[in-house]
Amino acid sequence: GTSQLSQFMDQNNPLSGLTQKRRLSALGP
Repeated sequence: GTSQLSQFMDQNNPLSGLTQKRRLSALGP
């Protein structure tokens, strides 16, 4: 699922994971 893909990408590119978290924070409440 998306979680596995996210973790896989995070391992390859930690920056990618941080960017995703920032996007979630911006979109989140």
